[in-house]
Amino acid sequence: MDTIHQSFVKIPKEKYLEYAAFFRQKNHLANFIDFALDYGTPEIWVDNEDQPRVGAIFSPPAVCLQGDPDAVDISPLFHLIAKDSWIVPTSEQWEQRIVSHYGEGLEIQTRTSFDHTTLSLAHLQSLKKELPAGMRLVRVGEKESKDPENILYKSDLQYYFTAVD
Repeated sequence: MDTIHQSFVKIPKEKYLEYAAFFRQKNHLANFIDFALDYGTPEIWVDNEDQPRVGAIFSPPAVCLQGDPDAVDISPLFHLIAKDSWIVPTSEQWEQRIVSHYGEGLEIQTRTSFDHTTLSLAHLQSLKKELPAGMRLVRVGEKESKDPENILYKSDLQYYFTAVD
């Protein structure tokens, strides 16, 4: 088993699901975690195999940092993060440590969270525009979803969808 600086252990792929609950603690990351574990080739690093306090899922280009960054020395994790990675902090403490480590060169993208209680259907419908002349929407069917030569299959379907509803 790989280790970095005697403080973080790389988890073997066959044990990933044992650590999924630890990384799903933050509800807004559940979809990312599920996708990375089910369809990606992530690496998982934790400080303690039995009871992780800190961990990271590396699913390029994203890196999800979880746990209490004050619980252990997290500096070894920063050595694993590739340049131009999307670093996803799960708390203000993580964000402070990231900014402290990377300094002024860090580019921060603000995220917005909303749900049906703050986004009205009427407002969404008011944003609707007509399609440009010559463009039309066509329902994707069973044929398109299974044809590896279809442009829709090549560009999107094979990566983002598992079934046609």
